[in-house]
Amino acid sequence: MFITQKDCLIATIAFAIILVTTIVIERLLKKGKLTVLTGRKLLHFIAIMNCAWVIQSTNFRLLLGYIFIAFAAILLAIINRKILFVQTTKSYGIALFPLSFGILLLLPFLSILQITFAVTVLGISDAAAGYIGEKYATNKIKFLYETKSWLGFTTFYLLTFFLAFALLPFSLHSLLIAVIIAIVPALVELFSYKGSDNFTVPIVTALWLYTIQHLEPHTILSLIVSICILIAAAYLAYKKKWLTVAGATAAVLTGVCIAVWGSFTDFLIPIIFFLTGSFLSKLNKDAKETEGRNAFQVFANGFIAVICLAAFFISQKPIFHYCFIASFAVSMADTVSSEIGKFFKGNTINIMGLKPIQIGISGGISWQGTAAGLLAASFISSIATVTFHLPFNLGISIAIVGFVGMLLDSVLGSSVQALYLLKGTTYSEFHTPDSKLIKGYYWCNNDAVNLIANAISVAFFALYLTVISYQNGQ
Repeated sequence: MFITQKDCLIATIAFAIILVTTIVIERLLKKGKLTVLTGRKLLHFIAIMNCAWVIQSTNFRLLLGYIFIAFAAILLAIINRKILFVQTTKSYGIALFPLSFGILLLLPFLSILQITFAVTVLGISDAAAGYIGEKYATNKIKFLYETKSWLGFTTFYLLTFFLAFALLPFSLHSLLIAVIIAIVPALVELFSYKGSDNFTVPIVTALWLYTIQHLEPHTILSLIVSICILIAAAYLAYKKKWLTVAGATAAVLTGVCIAVWGSFTDFLIPIIFFLTGSFLSKLNKDAKETEGRNAFQVFANGFIAVICLAAFFISQKPIFHYCFIASFAVSMADTVSSEIGKFFKGNTINIMGLKPIQIGISGGISWQGTAAGLLAASFISSIATVTFHLPFNLGISIAIVGFVGMLLDSVLGSSVQALYLLKGTTYSEFHTPDSKLIKGYYWCNNDAVNLIANAISVAFFALYLTVISYQNGQ
């Protein structure tokens, strides 16, 4: 196939519209006739909707995908040189949206309709939510690094719901599907940072729409009931101060993904982990735990497991389901060992140098905490073995992965996690104005170590299972 005159004309018109809009908005901003917020969101809407038009009209998705990726590189250079007046802060969001569009176009299993829908959600729902949230919301919550509002979330959800409903054939069943389609993109937007939603929202929306459209029709109503139960459970956990508002929201997002990509029995493992961790956290009244676990902690312990479950849903390979269980075995072992170790206040040594270390500092281990971690990993493995009818040797392997992952967490905590010196000889893992970094990296806190240790442990477990499967000729 050859590029037609129509393709060239559409691309030229779209580029011209974006260029003219950018120039006009830049001039209006410099003259003070337009606020930065209005100008930024207007440019966001016009640029992205023109991209949606081009994507919908093209017959050359691979070529267009590479063009978008190249354009993202150009925009990245423009951002670094601070050429655009509309960019008041150093945000890479303007370069991330063409990058995400390019990636989506290169994924062969996604249809043009699914990609166009995802781009439209970014152009309309994200822009409107950002504008209304920033301009009219009074109560804002810090979900990760940035503050967001429930008003912005509601705007995003409702607009995405209506876009999804318009996409589908008119029926009650379509109405129910639209309810589910809108929830995950809206939740993901809450956890964006410095324009990262320009990448995460279209990627997640397209993959989520693909997932929902491949579900059995009879499961839709039960999924809505499950989501309602998840929201109620998260609210209860917030009221009991097991989770912060951001932590409860992250738990709902994680739970919805498990509900769609897994089964009812898949909830058993994360529920046991959550209840155990919430109970044990009350044994040690640390200031950071008084309001409950936050979103960082929820994602650090659940993100890898959800990715494994998504891989299992797409590929239907049991290896990924075993990795899902193993991920929670690692999290369970690490959480229990840490809380029990702090509670008993036994002799604590640094896992790297085997020298005494302050209780509660990452990298420190005690025989009480280590034994508790081994028991916790074995407990999760035993529950999974019985629930999912796993072979005994596979259950043992999962327990070992959980225990080794706990030890790896301690090794990383001792070597790369940030450690600060306070006044005197007191050490802390939290930065304060009068503290000094003496080890590790600023960005590497306990949550980052949890996530990295979990990812490495599960990756090696997946490799091990793949080798065993290959040797057995499966």
